Amino acid sequence: PLNAYLLANEPKYKRWLVDYMDAWLERMKQNGGIIPSYVALDGKVGGPENRWWGNAYGWGFSPINPVTGRREDRTRIPRALVGFANALLVTGDQRYVDAWRAMIDAVNSHARTVGGRKEYPTMHGADGWYGWQQKPWDIGALEVWYWSMRDSDRPRVGRNGWVEFLEGKNPGYPETVLKKDLESIPRKLEKMRLDPLTPETRLADNAMEFNPGDMTALVQLMWGALPPGREGSVLSGARLRYFDPVRRRAGVPADVGALVSELTADSTVVTLVNLNPTVPRSVVVQAGGYGEHQFLMAEVGGRTTPLNARAFTVQLAPGAGAKMSLTMKRYANQPTAQFPWDRKD
Repeated sequence: PLNAYLLANEPKYKRWLVDYMDAWLERMKQNGGIIPSYVALDGKVGGPENRWWGNAYGWGFSPINPVTGRREDRTRIPRALVGFANALLVTGDQRYVDAWRAMIDAVNSHARTVGGRKEYPTMHGADGWYGWQQKPWDIGALEVWYWSMRDSDRPRVGRNGWVEFLEGKNPGYPETVLKKDLESIPRKLEKMRLDPLTPETRLADNAMEFNPGDMTALVQLMWGALPPGREGSVLSGARLRYFDPVRRRAGVPADVGALVSELTADSTVVTLVNLNPTVPRSVVVQAGGYGEHQFLMAEVGGRTTPLNARAFTVQLAPGAGAKMSLTMKRYANQPTAQFPWDRKD
């Protein structure tokens, strides 16, 4: 429904998505704030036996790995984040963020103390909570902070190189992480070449560790966004997105670099540069991955320009660049997959 809504912008698809997610919010409310992984066909959370933690890849899914013979915890609850992100994207309603925040606190409220140390659960089965670890359960903590931009949500994230860079505490992060990503490419390619498995013995998941393309750092640093990942997510809430008005495509034009260095609830700081010493470049800057945000003003070199738009064009002279502070209102517009020049705004 989200893809249909982004493409067709018909209200029925938004209603479909919101009704679906609101039903899950109600189930969480019935289950002490924790999203159930099993709901019976009649809609009862946990069914007649109240096994709310059941189902494959649910809260209590700890099968034995046939290869190692060891039991492994394989909950896939984090994938539910996609639905919350989608609902926030189309409504801008923070109650979807509130629900996940409350779930983090609800899970950690079941912590125990063993030998003077506090332990936190990650799984739940017939005998109650298990899968204990020494750090709080923090699945979705980064997303909650990014979506809310509340200072009170920051402690749950803990140490995070990208977030610390945005806070001005880790200035070398862009160079460090991009160097690391580049160096990983030949290593992964070599592992791929040395892989002894054959097409008949290789599982679908086996090849994932060899994927040489990791876009996480580029998405964070260029768009000020959370990477979509491989769970079916989209660019939900991304601060910026770029388009090439000359070639009429998404992405920065050749020779153009972008670095988002600061995020707050209502502002984004980005540096744009044209690395070409002889040819000027033009780049369209959009507020949000799908134009869901709205630019209010831009400040460059002490000069402020009113915008009141969800996209604007920057002309970059040869070898030129500048840092821009963009004041914006998040989730102010209906998201759309249309490119800026195909819209009326």
